[in-house]
Amino acid sequence: MTKLFANIFFFLLVISIPFYVSAYPTGAGTCDVALMTTQGHGPSQTSGFGGYSLSTTKSGQQFSLTIQGTSPIKGVLLYVQDSSGKKMGTFTFPSNYQACSGSGSAALTHTSSNMKSMPLSFTWTPPSGNPSGNMTVRGIVVQSYQNWHPLPDMNFDLASGVSSVSNNTNLNNDGSGSSSGSGGIGNCVTEAMLKNQRTKAKYNR
Repeated sequence: MTKLFANIFFFLLVISIPFYVSAYPTGAGTCDVALMTTQGHGPSQTSGFGGYSLSTTKSGQQFSLTIQGTSPIKGVLLYVQDSSGKKMGTFTFPSNYQACSGSGSAALTHTSSNMKSMPLSFTWTPPSGNPSGNMTVRGIVVQSYQNWHPLPDMNFDLASGVSSVSNNTNLNNDGSGSSSGSGGIGNCVTEAMLKNQRTKAKYNR
């Protein structure tokens, strides 16, 4: 029985390697900020916002979402959600950026791990139909595979464009306080692959 489980574990490990090796340099490992510690890079070796911030500026019917910071980054995840947590609107994707897989044009991520200098600005267009109400910008910036920072959530009003930093930014990028699964072979494989890829430090190539 022990040998059987060992064989199963080895098989799952082998078939998982191509995904983990190739996924993140060409886009975010997850399209959900809250899942980065469990389905994306795993816990970061650094904590807090790392000096990065978000700002929004309204121009006509569109908004400019700007990431500011003192250090270049290699990866990014950015999206706008309504009060229910649903991703809304569409991004205009400049060169070297793309839609985050599974979220259509409502979430933006990188296409390569090339260095990206600050500040970074992206154009976001609200849903059609003259919508109103408050929205929240959420995002993550990645300095290396093992070092990433959440961006402070930014609330803004669709009609007036007035924005403010949210009091609900509660992501612990070091993994503390995050929920975990029930264990078993699946989680063992995930942990093994995370440790393996941290060692390789994919973003540090």
